[in-house]
Amino acid sequence: MNANATPEPLDQEVQTRYSELRGLAYLPEDMLGLYVAAPLKRKWSQELFDDETGEVISVDRSELIAAAGTKIDDDLLTRIQFHLQAGDITCVEVTNQLRLGEERAAYGLIPWSVTALIGKKRRKLLLYADSARMALDVAKDWIELNCSGPFHIVGLKMFDHCVFIKEPQKEVDPNESAEEQDGEAPEFYKVEVALRYRDTGTTRNDTFVLLTKDVDTAATAIHDWIVHDVRNNPDLDDAQKAAALDFDLTVISGVTIPCYGFIEREFSEVYYAHRPNGLE
Repeated sequence: MNANATPEPLDQEVQTRYSELRGLAYLPEDMLGLYVAAPLKRKWSQELFDDETGEVISVDRSELIAAAGTKIDDDLLTRIQFHLQAGDITCVEVTNQLRLGEERAAYGLIPWSVTALIGKKRRKLLLYADSARMALDVAKDWIELNCSGPFHIVGLKMFDHCVFIKEPQKEVDPNESAEEQDGEAPEFYKVEVALRYRDTGTTRNDTFVLLTKDVDTAATAIHDWIVHDVRNNPDLDDAQKAAALDFDLTVISGVTIPCYGFIEREFSEVYYAHRPNGLE
């Protein structure tokens, strides 16, 4: 390449979502030369005889015709026409851009950390989400419901694997003085514990985040949370629950962390139940 050569002008349009033409095409002549925008599948139901029940059951089947990002040339268009005429498909989602990537979310809810500037203060929130997109949506929703004034998100990252638990609030004793009731101001602690199961001798480590006054109180709250979780687990029978409840808990480490609050799992589960089909 000649270093003294004059570069050619860049007159090609930058390709982004804003320049994408995307939609459903029903006629073959509207598809040729474009790209398949979403996995193109033919679907059908197949009836099978169940030997155990003696009943005929319907099973949903599918077959991939073309992957997302495939250019619709003459050969693919011929296949598409065949499936259109057979009634296997009714249309094809197409785009004018070659898009090979396919966004996927995590399988299940995982911890995230979101930092927001609320008014003039930076606030760090911990929450559950299956993706960065869901984490932002959950945080914005919660802030709008619980904080006043303008805000904007200034930080987002996956948080260490852990469980957020809410320590039950202590009931106020009317016989205690105001000084006794106040005590130490609670802080957010990140506590790693080792659980040793007596029946098998096996050990596993877990990490928890909770608002509490000290590590000892946190250990008690974690123990109580585990007991409650096991007792209410519908997937365990009585023998399995008894084994899971026969454990020793040892605190490995406990440190305070900067945190404004955590958004309870139930809040995020609503978003998880309404997640877009494309991100399942």
